[in-house]
Amino acid sequence: MSVHPVIAFIRALKVLTRVDSCCFKSKFYRKDLVDELKIFGMSSRHHIDDFMRGRIIGKIEEEQKITDVAREFDIAHSVASRLWKSFKTTGMCTRRHGGGRVRSRTPAEDRYIVLSAKRNRRTTAQQVANQFLAASGKQISRKTVARRLRG
Repeated sequence: MSVHPVIAFIRALKVLTRVDSCCFKSKFYRKDLVDELKIFGMSSRHHIDDFMRGRIIGKIEEEQKITDVAREFDIAHSVASRLWKSFKTTGMCTRRHGGGRVRSRTPAEDRYIVLSAKRNRRTTAQQVANQFLAASGKQISRKTVARRLRG
């Protein structure tokens, strides 16, 4: 009884992931896995580094078609098109970092909360919140105080 090729591939993938992590992260294994994923129609998502972005922009500036450039660098046409569009508008081709949530409290304020709680260990979280309000003029909840003391 023969095994379906997709099932065989999944089993091989499971075996490869058990290989030593530093060995698995090497380009040899990664390239093989990416090639295998492409055979089965699965996409592999990864960020394009700045050097490669520059090369892509350079090729498009040399009047090459975006489709040809995308095929040469083995990326989707939409990725190359978006990269070219952002380059035309901003004049840069670097990635923007830090799209996370903005913190409402600064690390210095967090340290102040912990310090004031440690000064008198018998104060409640509500009392620490009230002390912080009196000191800084910013209101925080007792839950925030409790979270800062835990972490």
